[in-house]
Amino acid sequence: MQETNKLSEQITQTESLSNQFKLAFQEISKNVLNPSKLEDLKWVNHLAKSIAHSEQSTLILAVVIHFCETHQKCSMQHLSSFVLHWFDGKSISLRKQVKELTNQKIIDSQQKEGTHFLYPNQKTIDAIDSDNYDVFNEESNIGLEGMLRSFNQNGLSYDAIGLFDINQIIEKCLNKNGNLTLVKFLESEYMREKGTVEVMDKFILFCICTKALFDNDSFSFQYLGQFLTCSKTIISMSEFQILDCTWAPIKMGYVQHVGGSFIGKNIELELTEKGYREFLKEIDATTLKVMKRKMELLKTPLTLPNSINPMNLYFNPKLEYNLSRVEGLLTKKKFSSYQKQLAPNSSMKGLTFLFHGGPGCGKTEYVLQLARKTKRPIMKIQVTDFLSKWVGDSETNIKRIFTDYRSYCDRNSVKPILFLNECDQIIGKRIDTQSSVDQMSNSIQNIILEEMERFPGILIGTTNLVNNMDSAFERRWTYKLEFENPEKDIQSKIWKHLFTELTDNEIIQLTNKFDFTAGEISNIQRRFSVEKLLGFSSPNIEVIMNLGLNERFNNSNKQKIGFNN
Repeated sequence: MQETNKLSEQITQTESLSNQFKLAFQEISKNVLNPSKLEDLKWVNHLAKSIAHSEQSTLILAVVIHFCETHQKCSMQHLSSFVLHWFDGKSISLRKQVKELTNQKIIDSQQKEGTHFLYPNQKTIDAIDSDNYDVFNEESNIGLEGMLRSFNQNGLSYDAIGLFDINQIIEKCLNKNGNLTLVKFLESEYMREKGTVEVMDKFILFCICTKALFDNDSFSFQYLGQFLTCSKTIISMSEFQILDCTWAPIKMGYVQHVGGSFIGKNIELELTEKGYREFLKEIDATTLKVMKRKMELLKTPLTLPNSINPMNLYFNPKLEYNLSRVEGLLTKKKFSSYQKQLAPNSSMKGLTFLFHGGPGCGKTEYVLQLARKTKRPIMKIQVTDFLSKWVGDSETNIKRIFTDYRSYCDRNSVKPILFLNECDQIIGKRIDTQSSVDQMSNSIQNIILEEMERFPGILIGTTNLVNNMDSAFERRWTYKLEFENPEKDIQSKIWKHLFTELTDNEIIQLTNKFDFTAGEISNIQRRFSVEKLLGFSSPNIEVIMNLGLNERFNNSNKQKIGFNN
């Protein structure tokens, strides 16, 4: 920087630079400047007025003064010794603001022999020399976090807001921020879809990103219904696109629908993993890391395959053959090949299986063993996991399950198994809505139907009552396998596996006497273990025979044993 520069002259004329330096910091830290005390550094007053955050003006002041005084770049260590006090001693906050100003090209940084040096950008020097402080304008130079903070304060804090106000707020945020990825997307042709109001689409995406950054939460359309004073038709146009998944941010995988419905006016939207990586990548790395860690906390329980205890299962030959094919198909290599063979524009790139049959035939246990054998995590869902007494909560909860599933898929190479146990309870035949319960049931089914249409992974449902299932679901199951009652030779294998103390003749007696499923034989084995603890005096075969006679409610001539004696 040349000595003849106006800025250098101002610094040189200062009687006591160190005193002015301290005074400027003191005044800026309070965001109050006394021009009479700083008449030799008039630009400091303009600087502080142009920047809303005193921390940033303090940093700019420190870097500029140091550079002008010494004609040398300022190291981070040297800078910290001067200004850390104004950051409450938090070096993370200091580094965050330094990075923000570097991204804005207000100051430049250079690394040499492991040390970071800072110096004012040429545009900063030119702005001060020419008394043109637009470069420090709040909306144009506070970076992504500052821009979203400004939007949060101005766009999401109204009791009532109209389209004119929205347009003003957005234009103010976008002005001169064309270097930000989010702004580039908002200004792109993708956000100029026909049939919608462009400013509304921008407003919604701003809301989603702002909620993600400051609340780590989704954005609900209820805000628009309560506080927006424009025509409801405008809101409905955006809603239709979002629910139809044709809205550009959803269509391109940056935003996902995590709950609510058009009827309830409570659509909830949030950024996907891809959205975080793309739209928020200019956020401070530490902040983004914390945000992503929170996002990765799944609300849906996940069981890892190595935590599932192995169990031998026995099925009829035909079913055994079909299940072996399923296992082969779900190996990582085969499943990946299956997905690659699908058409690029195919909405559903996953596989869905329906296992149906009577109770006790091994459906549930087989799904667990399938997860263990194919080394896939499993999300096991029961109806009680998401049903709620509050209106709209059940729909939001089931949507959250599918959202959690997709989020896990985005972050991991191995697709987990989403297991809907006893799914007939939630996808039974739809009925005319005569109550809020009927409406909730139909809404849940509609959500599941939509999710199955574009399912990205492996979905398995089990049911004892396949006839109760709504016909709309039939074509959405890629494979349907019936788990029949085991044949006599399979029953013998199950008896022999669970009762090793019995002889072959005793196994034959039990097989000829009873026609049990695997679940019933397993239940008898558990009760037999209890009887052994009680110290029964009868031979094993007699105890087991009596247990078998008491297994089913409709058996006559049952003999009470054990606790019932």
